[in-house]
Amino acid sequence: MKSTIRFLVPALLCCTGAAVAQAPRPARVAVSLPPDTYEVTGADPRGPFEGTIEVRPPTDGAYPVRISLRYASGRRLNLSGSGRLHSETPWSRTLEAEFGTTGGMTSALRGREERAQYRLLLQQHKDLPDWHAWVFSDGGATIVDLSGPPPPPEPERRPEPRPKTPRITGTAAFAGRPFILGAGDGREVHPNDPRQGSTGDCYVISALIATARTDPQVIRNLIKDRGDGTYSIHFTDIGTFWQDSTQVVNREFPYVLSKGTRLPVYAKFGDTEVRDGVTHYELWAPMIEKAYAQYWGGYSKIGNGGFPSGVLTALSGKRSSIYFTHLVTVGGIDRLLREAIERGNPVCVSTVGSLGEAGARLNLVEGHAYALWGRSGERYQLYNPWGSRHLSQPLSAAEINRHFDAIFVGRF
Repeated sequence: MKSTIRFLVPALLCCTGAAVAQAPRPARVAVSLPPDTYEVTGADPRGPFEGTIEVRPPTDGAYPVRISLRYASGRRLNLSGSGRLHSETPWSRTLEAEFGTTGGMTSALRGREERAQYRLLLQQHKDLPDWHAWVFSDGGATIVDLSGPPPPPEPERRPEPRPKTPRITGTAAFAGRPFILGAGDGREVHPNDPRQGSTGDCYVISALIATARTDPQVIRNLIKDRGDGTYSIHFTDIGTFWQDSTQVVNREFPYVLSKGTRLPVYAKFGDTEVRDGVTHYELWAPMIEKAYAQYWGGYSKIGNGGFPSGVLTALSGKRSSIYFTHLVTVGGIDRLLREAIERGNPVCVSTVGSLGEAGARLNLVEGHAYALWGRSGERYQLYNPWGSRHLSQPLSAAEINRHFDAIFVGRF
């Protein structure tokens, strides 16, 4: 069977207030679909490629999967792994397969990729009977995104500058501890604690907010006091395939001096308390952000965008799911969000790269991640990880379908 679908490289979520460069205009690719092999030709920012995505018959419920792409430049991307079929909703089925790094994939991606966990999603929706495929890294590098049939044409997205390098005065130790009960919060780990700073990691902060809202114990379990002024933070299943990571951090953070006061450059501090005349800060959000940046090689490595799904998985050790809104009906989005709220699942959503007049009308930020805060009647409340510039009103499922490109659900 022959079909024509779209090849997309979605914009990464990294908004800090300045707009971010968007992905190139989607190109058309042809996909031939034998019983167990996708034959793929297309082009992405690394150049034109051809290859296959092969799914073999399952053994004990696990489907062996192999991806092989050959770029015109001679570079190759070779991934082997296995996946399982999930029937999570009445309207979709998803085969998820995960892959570890191999020597053959590094040059075909970003030139240097020491740590990456790759995932293949093969998704079939009730209203779209053909299978559609995405290959991406939880670290944020989209490799292949094959989706269709194509949605209505979008306006051209003009390239815009990336966020400026943040101004840093120095690094200093701040008085504080991970958790402080804020006035009126009712609990120490509260979703109003995290606020995004001067780097493009809205996907990290929105995942922290969503998790703190639905399962604060996940945050508490993440941080362990070592008794020597340092704290260990354990991430699960990020980086190289099935290898967890424990990072050790202290209370030192980059700061900028403003009117004689040291202010954190990156994630803002949470609540405060005064002891013996000294202000102590709540530090769990900047500590987790620091550990996540430390793992990836520095704040600059996490400041160019990514996907909340990878962060949700790292925090919890549980699987997360991505739903692309142009492949889901308005009713499907409504059911998905209702079910997530009923089950207590953390949810993040991401806006499209070009909002037009809707951006000003709804106070939405383009190419930005938000946390689902709750439901008000038939509408959904979203929370901006900046801690400010929140939406002018809750949104309907139809508005989310129109102005957002993906929904990220943590399965915990």
